[in-house]
Amino acid sequence: MVTADCLETCISKTGLCTAPADIKCYCSNPDFQAKMVNCIKSDCPDQYNNALGLQNSVC
Repeated sequence: MVTADCLETCISKTGLCTAPADIKCYCSNPDFQAKMVNCIKSDCPDQYNNALGLQNSVC
């Protein structure tokens, strides 16, 4: 499972899609997605596969 701390930190670091429930932005913004991937791989790499699964289930 992806921790809330990891997601919140990475969402904040992107500077994009900052509304907590902005699923439309999360799923349709390739810049946001790329920045999230880089952040998760860097800051919480052990959660990367779970984050990818979460994205696939939400989007």
